[in-house]
Amino acid sequence: MQSLTMPELGNHIVKLGILMNRLYIAVTLVAVSTVSTHAADLVLDEPAIEAAVHDWSGFYLGAQTGLVSGTFEDSFPPAPLASVGANDLGGGSLGIYGGWNGQFDGFVLGLDADVSYVLVSGSGENTADEVMETQLDWTAAVRGRAGVASEDWLFYVAGGVAATHAQVTISSLSGVAEDTLLGWTLGAGIEHAFDENWIGRAEYRYTDYGALGYVVGLADEGEVAFTTHTLTLGIAYRF
Repeated sequence: MQSLTMPELGNHIVKLGILMNRLYIAVTLVAVSTVSTHAADLVLDEPAIEAAVHDWSGFYLGAQTGLVSGTFEDSFPPAPLASVGANDLGGGSLGIYGGWNGQFDGFVLGLDADVSYVLVSGSGENTADEVMETQLDWTAAVRGRAGVASEDWLFYVAGGVAATHAQVTISSLSGVAEDTLLGWTLGAGIEHAFDENWIGRAEYRYTDYGALGYVVGLADEGEVAFTTHTLTLGIAYRF
């Protein structure tokens, strides 16, 4: 058996170390590659989780209450100084609403109608100390709606025709001028579905009802224009 000299033994040890180092690197690369492949498989195989989207389609009926503010503006061309000008309106409302929605993917189109009993009034005074008092006692509207649905939320705009019954009295005159006025309304709101059937609503709308005419004396005519801002909260049941 041939003996190894010290230099030869050292060379063998160095070669053995190089071989072990290469083997370690190879094993490490294989292990890393295997783990990465399994991780990728886990990511690819993980089922996609989709957010539940509420079904907004169908008929609904609900109740609402709100706060009303606005302006009545008197115009009396025969004697402009006798006009009481623009003054504030204020009050509250309580009513019902209902309608129908059709859903097209994330878009919702529908028709909405409401009628409310309101206690909205205001008064003003002209330079001759004559007092004009005004009152609205009910309102109604039929509107088209368009919105975007996001899970159990619906963001929408709405617009259409609106009506109210208005009254005007003037302290220096006997009698009451009253009529049903027809105008337009435009607003926006948000709805939240608490479950499959119950839906809450918060809404703002601006309404221009037009003007109510009145007569002073035999032929002198004036008119009072009404506009309102309404904030409402409602709850409805979807059938």
